[in-house]
Amino acid sequence: LEELGLTRDTLVVFTSDNGGELNVTSNAPLRGGKSQLFEGGIRVPMIVRWPAKVKSGTTSDHVSSFQDFTPTLLEITGTAAASETDGISFLPTLMGQPQPNHEFLYWELGRQQAVRAGDWKLVRKGDAKGNIRTMLFNLAEDLGEQEDLSEQEPNQLSKMLQLAEQGRTQSPEFPSIYDS
Repeated sequence: LEELGLTRDTLVVFTSDNGGELNVTSNAPLRGGKSQLFEGGIRVPMIVRWPAKVKSGTTSDHVSSFQDFTPTLLEITGTAAASETDGISFLPTLMGQPQPNHEFLYWELGRQQAVRAGDWKLVRKGDAKGNIRTMLFNLAEDLGEQEDLSEQEPNQLSKMLQLAEQGRTQSPEFPSIYDS
């Protein structure tokens, strides 16, 4: 980029699609790792370098997900989306401007399901027999997802289960224990 004189105006993004390997300390204090929907499996850093637009050394706690990359890149290039997306451009965050947030984020992997809404996180894990363990965490107070609040917070649990149902799209090709 430097040889071509493109360093200043080129956006460079470094991130990952999942957390670190299981059973290693690199995820601490987060619980879990790759292939799990606990924070250690889905929370990753993102480093952006764009000298012409992004002030060096700035940080953000904005919560985003990979569906946000497409609307971000479309906004940067001034291109209209070909179809609707669940993503929200995080260009405002990059530019230091007010940022719209997701009402909630939804993940599903195998027999696992997770929803994040603000500081609340729902994690559901199913077994081969269709039994589902449901856990609720307040990430502001318990980033390591150690204290299951599902029994102490029944109203919040109900809200998160409704968001899980709203977030899931049933598919005949990919049936799930969460279809009903």
